[in-house]
Amino acid sequence: MKRTTRLSFEHQLTFATTRRKRRGRWLFLALLLLLVGGVAAYTVARELTRRPPETFPSATALPTAAPAIARPAAAKEPSGSKVQVVVQRTDTIERIFSQLKLSGADLKTLLDIPGVGPSFIQLKPGDRLTVVHDGAVLQAINRRISETEVLSVTRGENGFAAERIITWDETKPPQVLGSDRSS
Repeated sequence: MKRTTRLSFEHQLTFATTRRKRRGRWLFLALLLLLVGGVAAYTVARELTRRPPETFPSATALPTAAPAIARPAAAKEPSGSKVQVVVQRTDTIERIFSQLKLSGADLKTLLDIPGVGPSFIQLKPGDRLTVVHDGAVLQAINRRISETEVLSVTRGENGFAAERIITWDETKPPQVLGSDRSS
Protein backbone atom coordinates (compact mmCIF):
# COMPACT_ATOMS: atom_id res chain seq x y z
CA MET A 1 0.00 0.00 0.00
CA LYS A 2 1.36 3.23 -1.10
CA ARG A 3 0.58 6.45 0.72
CA THR A 4 0.78 9.75 -0.94
CA THR A 5 0.97 12.90 1.12
CA ARG A 6 0.32 16.19 -0.45
CA LEU A 7 1.54 19.34 1.12
CA SER A 8 0.18 22.62 -0.01
CA PHE A 9 1.36 26.08 0.84
CA GLU A 10 -0.60 29.16 0.00
CA HIS A 11 0.97 32.53 0.40
CA GLN A 12 -0.39 35.90 -0.55
CA LEU A 13 2.00 38.62 -1.40
CA THR A 14 1.78 41.74 0.73
CA PHE A 15 2.74 44.86 -1.05
CA ALA A 16 4.34 47.87 0.59
CA THR A 17 1.27 49.98 -0.09
CA THR A 18 -0.63 48.60 2.89
CA ARG A 19 2.29 49.02 5.29
CA ARG A 20 3.20 52.50 4.08
CA LYS A 21 0.02 53.98 5.56
CA ARG A 22 0.87 52.63 9.00
CA ARG A 23 4.42 53.89 8.82
CA GLY A 24 3.20 57.26 7.66
CA ARG A 25 0.91 57.61 10.66
CA TRP A 26 3.68 56.71 13.13
CA LEU A 27 6.12 59.01 11.40
CA PHE A 28 3.59 61.85 11.49
CA LEU A 29 2.91 61.27 15.20
CA ALA A 30 6.64 61.18 16.01
CA LEU A 31 7.27 64.42 14.11
CA LEU A 32 4.28 66.06 15.78
CA LEU A 33 5.54 65.07 19.24
CA LEU A 34 9.01 66.41 18.44
CA LEU A 35 7.52 69.68 17.25
CA VAL A 36 5.31 70.07 20.33
CA GLY A 37 8.21 69.20 22.65
CA GLY A 38 10.50 71.67 20.92
CA VAL A 39 7.95 74.47 21.17
CA ALA A 40 7.36 73.70 24.86
CA ALA A 41 11.11 73.65 25.61
CA TYR A 42 11.60 76.93 23.75
CA THR A 43 8.74 78.56 25.66
CA VAL A 44 10.05 77.40 29.04
CA ALA A 45 13.59 78.53 28.24
CA ARG A 46 12.34 81.91 27.09
CA GLU A 47 10.31 82.38 30.29
CA LEU A 48 13.27 81.41 32.46
CA THR A 49 15.49 84.02 30.85
CA ARG A 50 12.90 86.79 31.23
CA ARG A 51 11.81 85.93 34.79
CA PRO A 52 13.16 88.13 37.59
CA PRO A 53 14.80 86.41 40.59
CA GLU A 54 12.28 84.78 42.89
CA THR A 55 12.24 85.55 46.57
CA PHE A 56 10.55 83.59 49.29
CA PRO A 57 9.10 85.00 52.50
CA SER A 58 10.64 83.91 55.75
CA ALA A 59 8.70 81.47 57.89
CA THR A 60 9.32 83.66 60.96
CA ALA A 61 8.82 87.03 59.28
CA LEU A 62 5.93 89.17 60.45
CA PRO A 63 3.41 90.16 57.79
CA THR A 64 3.74 93.76 56.65
CA ALA A 65 1.39 96.06 54.83
CA ALA A 66 3.86 96.83 52.03
CA PRO A 67 5.53 94.04 50.06
CA ALA A 68 4.87 90.55 51.39
CA ILE A 69 8.22 89.27 50.16
CA ALA A 70 11.30 89.99 52.23
CA ARG A 71 14.44 90.60 50.16
CA PRO A 72 17.91 90.28 51.57
CA ALA A 73 19.97 93.44 51.55
CA ALA A 74 22.05 93.20 48.38
CA ALA A 75 24.80 95.55 49.51
CA LYS A 76 25.18 94.14 53.02
CA GLU A 77 27.48 91.13 53.15
CA PRO A 78 26.70 88.70 56.02
CA SER A 79 29.36 88.71 58.72
CA GLY A 80 30.92 85.63 60.26
CA SER A 81 33.00 82.65 59.25
CA LYS A 82 32.64 81.58 55.62
CA VAL A 83 32.89 77.84 54.98
CA GLN A 84 32.82 76.02 51.64
CA VAL A 85 31.23 72.56 51.98
CA VAL A 86 31.46 69.91 49.26
CA VAL A 87 28.69 67.36 49.75
CA GLN A 88 29.94 63.79 50.12
CA ARG A 89 28.03 60.58 49.39
CA THR A 90 26.50 60.15 52.87
CA ASP A 91 26.00 63.83 53.69
CA THR A 92 22.63 65.34 54.49
CA ILE A 93 21.79 68.90 55.43
CA GLU A 94 21.26 67.76 59.04
CA ARG A 95 24.69 66.14 59.12
CA ILE A 96 26.36 69.26 57.68
CA PHE A 97 24.66 71.45 60.29
CA SER A 98 25.80 69.14 63.09
CA GLN A 99 29.41 69.02 61.76
CA LEU A 100 29.52 72.83 61.66
CA LYS A 101 27.80 72.95 65.10
CA LEU A 102 24.99 75.14 63.78
CA SER A 103 21.63 75.66 65.48
CA GLY A 104 18.93 73.08 64.87
CA ALA A 105 16.31 75.85 65.12
CA ASP A 106 17.99 77.62 62.20
CA LEU A 107 17.88 74.38 60.21
CA LYS A 108 14.16 73.92 60.92
CA THR A 109 13.44 77.55 59.96
CA LEU A 110 15.49 77.16 56.77
CA LEU A 111 13.65 74.02 55.72
CA ASP A 112 10.24 75.59 56.50
CA ILE A 113 10.71 78.41 53.97
CA PRO A 114 8.45 77.65 50.98
CA GLY A 115 10.45 76.56 47.93
CA VAL A 116 13.72 76.29 49.85
CA GLY A 117 13.34 73.05 51.82
CA PRO A 118 13.43 70.64 48.85
CA SER A 119 16.51 72.36 47.42
CA PHE A 120 18.50 71.64 50.57
CA ILE A 121 17.01 68.23 51.35
CA GLN A 122 17.91 66.81 47.92
CA LEU A 123 21.67 67.25 48.09
CA LYS A 124 23.83 65.27 45.68
CA PRO A 125 27.50 64.31 46.04
CA GLY A 126 29.67 67.05 44.60
CA ASP A 127 27.22 69.88 45.36
CA ARG A 128 28.89 72.91 46.90
CA LEU A 129 27.39 74.89 49.75
CA THR A 130 28.72 78.21 50.99
CA VAL A 131 27.84 78.61 54.67
CA VAL A 132 28.38 81.86 56.60
CA HIS A 133 27.93 81.47 60.35
CA ASP A 134 28.70 83.34 63.53
CA GLY A 135 29.27 80.60 66.10
CA ALA A 136 26.14 78.43 66.11
CA VAL A 137 24.03 81.08 64.34
CA LEU A 138 23.55 80.66 60.60
CA GLN A 139 23.94 83.98 58.76
CA ALA A 140 23.71 82.83 55.12
CA ILE A 141 23.81 79.70 52.99
CA ASN A 142 24.14 79.45 49.19
CA ARG A 143 23.67 76.48 46.89
CA ARG A 144 24.07 76.30 43.13
CA ILE A 145 20.90 74.65 41.87
CA SER A 146 21.83 74.56 38.19
CA GLU A 147 24.46 75.98 35.87
CA THR A 148 22.60 79.27 35.75
CA GLU A 149 20.85 79.45 39.13
CA VAL A 150 21.98 79.95 42.73
CA LEU A 151 19.72 79.72 45.79
CA SER A 152 20.79 82.25 48.41
CA VAL A 153 19.29 82.34 51.91
CA THR A 154 20.36 85.14 54.27
CA ARG A 155 19.35 86.15 57.76
CA GLY A 156 17.68 89.55 57.91
CA GLU A 157 16.02 91.60 60.60
CA ASN A 158 12.74 89.70 60.19
CA GLY A 159 14.24 86.20 59.84
CA PHE A 160 15.53 84.37 56.81
CA ALA A 161 14.89 85.54 53.26
CA ALA A 162 15.59 83.45 50.17
CA GLU A 163 16.42 84.55 46.67
CA ARG A 164 17.06 82.67 43.44
CA ILE A 165 19.83 84.40 41.53
CA ILE A 166 20.23 83.78 37.81
CA THR A 167 23.88 83.74 36.79
CA TRP A 168 25.46 83.48 33.38
CA ASP A 169 28.90 82.03 32.82
CA GLU A 170 30.57 84.50 30.49
CA THR A 171 33.49 82.15 29.80
CA LYS A 172 31.36 79.49 28.11
CA PRO A 173 29.94 80.15 24.64
CA PRO A 174 26.17 79.61 24.38
CA GLN A 175 25.17 76.08 23.49
CA VAL A 176 23.48 75.85 20.11
CA LEU A 177 21.23 72.91 19.39
CA GLY A 178 20.70 71.76 15.82
CA SER A 179 22.83 71.15 12.80
CA ASP A 180 23.79 72.84 9.57
CA ARG A 181 23.02 70.69 6.55
CA SER A 182 23.68 73.29 3.90
CA SER A 183 26.77 71.59 2.50
